[in-house]
Amino acid sequence: ALCSYPDVQEKVFQDVLNHCPSTNDVNKNKVMLDLETIEQMVYFNAFMQEVLRMLPPIGMISRATTQDETFGTPYTVPKGTRITIPIYLLHRHPQYWEDPELFQPERWIFSNDKDREAFMSQIKFAFLPFSWGARNCIGQRFAVIEAHMIMAELIRNFRFEIAPSQRNTKFTISNLV
Repeated sequence: ALCSYPDVQEKVFQDVLNHCPSTNDVNKNKVMLDLETIEQMVYFNAFMQEVLRMLPPIGMISRATTQDETFGTPYTVPKGTRITIPIYLLHRHPQYWEDPELFQPERWIFSNDKDREAFMSQIKFAFLPFSWGARNCIGQRFAVIEAHMIMAELIRNFRFEIAPSQRNTKFTISNLV
């Protein structure tokens, strides 16, 4: 995502530097990143959320119904039916996402709590990078913290570019569960 969207990379870089400047002078101590500082990085966190939306760690999950479920009058799903939830497609469904194929970290930035709550209620169960509910990924919090800590440090110290030999390559994403 950083390589594909240099304008986004620059905004993320500036957000990280604004909160935790880098000192590359060998005689000075480098300013250490911590979780509290990272949580204040609005654009960086929006970027990370958009990456999870566009490139979820798991593309789909399967569940089995524990009881008969009725959806409308003609639709009953019997107990024990295996249901597949296509997370990758759900994260791109136009019913829940405006311009779903666009990589837009700004969709995760809100001017107030009311706007944030409205957006989150609109996408409830449409944003499932780590599943949801009782079957939610037990390592979600650790994975998110680890990814944020590593990426903030990398972004602070490096520029990312696609290798010249790969610039005209069409990349596709595939994953299996």
